[in-house]
Amino acid sequence: MIPMTEPIKWRDARKVKPDDDQTVLMRIEGGDEPVWLGYHSGDEGWLYIEGSMPEAGTITHWAPMPKGPKRFDTLPDQLTPAKTKKG
Repeated sequence: MIPMTEPIKWRDARKVKPDDDQTVLMRIEGGDEPVWLGYHSGDEGWLYIEGSMPEAGTITHWAPMPKGPKRFDTLPDQLTPAKTKKG
């Protein structure tokens, strides 16, 4: 069976920033939910995906968006249902 997982590589937000307007996962220390979608704008800093600034907490880390699973029709035979013979 082929694993359907993808590692997330977190980066220290104090040391390196993503490209401007690149959608990323943001780790917010002290917020109600620890991980949000967002981006970094050189002029405005860290922003949620809809464009508002985080109200509470500090962005400590960020990670590129995962690529997601492959389409099922492109996966190897191990992931497709077995065909049964009748008769």
